[in-house]
Amino acid sequence: MDGVFRVWGDLTQGLVLSVLIIYLHSSKTAAGISLKSQFLYSLVFLTRYIGSNDYVPTWEWGNPARTFYNSFSHIVFAIIPIYILFLMMRPLRKTVDFAADTVKMRYLLSGALIAALAILCLREGLNWSTAIFYFNRNIRVSVRPLAESANSSTPECSVL
Repeated sequence: MDGVFRVWGDLTQGLVLSVLIIYLHSSKTAAGISLKSQFLYSLVFLTRYIGSNDYVPTWEWGNPARTFYNSFSHIVFAIIPIYILFLMMRPLRKTVDFAADTVKMRYLLSGALIAALAILCLREGLNWSTAIFYFNRNIRVSVRPLAESANSSTPECSVL
């Protein structure tokens, strides 16, 4: 696998999420659990497992057990927080105490956005490809034949 600390971290995370789901099902109440914190938790893990190339499940032909473990854990750890949000927003909505939920999401999300942009610039540098991708969304890429040559059966490509 990826190391003993990753495995222990995954097992601990799975245990905590399981305890929370068992608590929600057995007590039929969401009292004491912050809906905003659960939303931020699910947002963190969705962006971690889906948006990053480091965590995208890929198939390794040399080690199928590692591939299965990575794929399964990424899918499960991305879906379970969404299920917890569903439980808190649908069946247990009447038991969520919105007045006691004092997490200021605008400050947390704006700070996270600023930190993410700073880390992006420090880690990869603001090179031309990053700048084009993040700051100019009007670029269109089109594949069209430029010239048909007699010797080649595949057309050349261009970028608009």
